[in-house]
Amino acid sequence: MNNIVLIGFMGSGKTSVGKILSEKLNKPFIDTDTIIEKETGYKIKDIFKIFGEKYFRFLENNLIDNIAKEQSSFVIATGGGLPFYLKDKKKLKKLGKIIFLKNSKKTLINRIINDSNRPLRFQANLFEQRQYCYESIADIVLSCDFISLDQLADNILLRIKNKELL
Repeated sequence: MNNIVLIGFMGSGKTSVGKILSEKLNKPFIDTDTIIEKETGYKIKDIFKIFGEKYFRFLENNLIDNIAKEQSSFVIATGGGLPFYLKDKKKLKKLGKIIFLKNSKKTLINRIINDSNRPLRFQANLFEQRQYCYESIADIVLSCDFISLDQLADNILLRIKNKELL
Protein backbone atom coordinates (compact mmCIF):
# COMPACT_ATOMS: atom_id res chain seq x y z
CA MET A 1 0.00 0.00 0.00
CA ASN A 2 1.09 3.57 -0.63
CA ASN A 3 -0.30 4.98 2.58
CA ILE A 4 1.65 7.47 4.64
CA VAL A 5 1.08 6.80 8.34
CA LEU A 6 1.93 9.60 10.78
CA ILE A 7 2.68 8.57 14.35
CA GLY A 8 3.80 10.48 17.42
CA PHE A 9 2.82 11.68 20.84
CA MET A 10 -0.34 13.73 21.36
CA GLY A 11 0.26 17.26 20.18
CA SER A 12 3.06 16.29 17.78
CA GLY A 13 1.24 17.69 14.73
CA LYS A 14 0.01 14.48 13.09
CA THR A 15 -3.41 15.84 12.17
CA SER A 16 -2.17 19.24 11.01
CA VAL A 17 0.69 17.85 8.92
CA GLY A 18 -1.56 15.08 7.64
CA LYS A 19 -4.07 17.58 6.28
CA ILE A 20 -1.33 19.54 4.52
CA LEU A 21 0.18 16.37 3.02
CA SER A 22 -3.22 15.18 1.93
CA GLU A 23 -3.81 18.36 -0.04
CA LYS A 24 -0.34 18.42 -1.58
CA LEU A 25 -0.45 14.75 -2.58
CA ASN A 26 -4.12 14.81 -3.56
CA LYS A 27 -4.75 11.79 -1.34
CA PRO A 28 -7.65 11.35 1.07
CA PHE A 29 -6.87 12.13 4.70
CA ILE A 30 -7.82 9.85 7.58
CA ASP A 31 -7.57 10.85 11.22
CA THR A 32 -8.24 7.77 13.33
CA ASP A 33 -9.49 9.76 16.34
CA THR A 34 -11.92 11.71 14.17
CA ILE A 35 -13.30 8.54 12.59
CA ILE A 36 -13.81 6.96 16.01
CA GLU A 37 -15.62 10.09 17.21
CA LYS A 38 -17.89 10.09 14.14
CA GLU A 39 -18.63 6.38 14.34
CA THR A 40 -19.40 6.37 18.08
CA GLY A 41 -20.97 9.80 18.43
CA TYR A 42 -18.66 10.50 21.42
CA LYS A 43 -15.59 12.68 21.86
CA ILE A 44 -12.42 10.73 22.64
CA LYS A 45 -12.29 12.12 26.18
CA ASP A 46 -15.88 10.92 26.73
CA ILE A 47 -15.12 7.43 25.40
CA PHE A 48 -12.31 7.22 27.95
CA LYS A 49 -14.53 8.55 30.71
CA ILE A 50 -17.64 6.46 29.99
CA PHE A 51 -16.29 3.25 28.46
CA GLY A 52 -12.63 3.25 29.50
CA GLU A 53 -9.31 3.20 27.70
CA LYS A 54 -9.50 -0.53 26.95
CA TYR A 55 -12.65 -0.03 24.87
CA PHE A 56 -11.06 2.88 23.02
CA ARG A 57 -8.03 0.72 22.16
CA PHE A 58 -10.42 -1.96 20.89
CA LEU A 59 -12.02 0.60 18.58
CA GLU A 60 -8.58 1.71 17.31
CA ASN A 61 -7.54 -1.86 16.55
CA ASN A 62 -10.76 -2.52 14.62
CA LEU A 63 -10.34 0.71 12.68
CA ILE A 64 -6.81 -0.27 11.59
CA ASP A 65 -8.20 -3.61 10.39
CA ASN A 66 -10.84 -1.78 8.35
CA ILE A 67 -8.36 0.71 6.84
CA ALA A 68 -6.09 -2.19 5.86
CA LYS A 69 -8.93 -3.63 3.75
CA GLU A 70 -9.21 -0.43 1.69
CA GLN A 71 -7.57 -0.34 -1.71
CA SER A 72 -7.12 3.43 -1.77
CA SER A 73 -3.99 5.29 -0.81
CA PHE A 74 -4.32 7.58 2.21
CA VAL A 75 -2.48 9.96 4.47
CA ILE A 76 -3.27 8.61 7.93
CA ALA A 77 -2.88 10.41 11.27
CA THR A 78 -3.04 7.93 14.14
CA GLY A 79 -3.95 8.55 17.73
CA GLY A 80 -0.90 9.01 19.93
CA GLY A 81 -1.29 5.65 21.63
CA LEU A 82 -2.24 3.56 18.63
CA PRO A 83 1.27 2.30 17.78
CA PHE A 84 1.94 1.51 21.43
CA TYR A 85 -1.31 -0.37 22.07
CA LEU A 86 -1.88 -2.01 18.69
CA LYS A 87 -2.07 -5.75 19.28
CA ASP A 88 -0.14 -6.60 16.13
CA LYS A 89 2.35 -3.87 15.25
CA LYS A 90 2.95 -5.56 11.88
CA LYS A 91 -0.53 -4.38 10.88
CA LEU A 92 0.63 -0.78 11.03
CA LYS A 93 3.76 -1.57 9.01
CA LYS A 94 1.60 -3.26 6.36
CA LEU A 95 -0.54 -0.11 6.05
CA GLY A 96 2.29 1.91 4.56
CA LYS A 97 5.36 3.94 5.36
CA ILE A 98 5.44 5.13 8.94
CA ILE A 99 6.72 8.58 9.83
CA PHE A 100 7.37 9.44 13.47
CA LEU A 101 6.89 13.15 14.17
CA LYS A 102 9.32 13.51 17.05
CA ASN A 103 9.09 16.45 19.44
CA SER A 104 10.80 17.16 22.74
CA LYS A 105 8.84 16.55 25.92
CA LYS A 106 8.98 20.28 26.70
CA THR A 107 7.45 21.21 23.32
CA LEU A 108 4.66 18.69 23.72
CA ILE A 109 3.85 19.72 27.28
CA ASN A 110 3.53 23.33 26.14
CA ARG A 111 1.12 22.28 23.39
CA ILE A 112 -1.16 20.02 25.45
CA ILE A 113 -1.01 21.29 29.03
CA ASN A 114 -4.30 23.21 28.78
CA ASP A 115 -6.06 20.92 26.28
CA SER A 116 -8.81 19.17 28.24
CA ASN A 117 -9.69 17.05 25.18
CA ARG A 118 -6.57 14.93 25.77
CA PRO A 119 -7.58 12.39 28.43
CA LEU A 120 -4.09 11.05 29.13
CA ARG A 121 -2.14 14.30 29.14
CA PHE A 122 -1.13 14.04 32.80
CA GLN A 123 -0.36 10.32 32.92
CA ALA A 124 3.10 9.88 34.46
CA ASN A 125 5.89 8.57 32.23
CA LEU A 126 3.62 8.25 29.20
CA PHE A 127 6.04 10.17 26.98
CA GLU A 128 8.97 7.94 27.97
CA GLN A 129 6.94 4.76 27.58
CA ARG A 130 5.95 5.54 24.02
CA GLN A 131 9.17 6.97 22.56
CA TYR A 132 10.91 3.64 22.04
CA CYS A 133 7.81 2.18 20.40
CA TYR A 134 7.52 5.10 17.99
CA GLU A 135 11.18 4.92 17.01
CA SER A 136 11.23 1.15 16.66
CA ILE A 137 8.26 1.03 14.28
CA ALA A 138 9.01 4.15 12.20
CA ASP A 139 10.48 4.03 8.72
CA ILE A 140 11.50 7.67 9.09
CA VAL A 141 11.93 9.79 12.22
CA LEU A 142 11.57 13.55 11.74
CA SER A 143 12.53 16.06 14.39
CA CYS A 144 9.76 18.64 14.63
CA ASP A 145 10.68 21.06 17.42
CA PHE A 146 12.03 23.92 15.33
CA ILE A 147 10.18 23.53 12.07
CA SER A 148 6.82 24.79 10.84
CA LEU A 149 4.05 22.44 9.79
CA ASP A 150 4.47 23.49 6.15
CA GLN A 151 8.23 22.87 6.32
CA LEU A 152 7.59 19.49 7.87
CA ALA A 153 5.14 18.56 5.12
CA ASP A 154 7.64 19.74 2.49
CA ASN A 155 10.35 17.62 4.11
CA ILE A 156 8.09 14.56 3.83
CA LEU A 157 7.26 15.42 0.22
CA LEU A 158 10.96 15.72 -0.58
CA ARG A 159 11.53 12.24 0.83
CA ILE A 160 8.67 10.93 -1.29
CA LYS A 161 10.15 12.57 -4.37
CA ASN A 162 13.51 10.95 -3.56
CA LYS A 163 11.65 7.64 -3.29
CA GLU A 164 12.51 7.16 0.36
CA LEU A 165 8.87 6.58 1.23
CA LEU A 166 6.86 5.16 -1.66
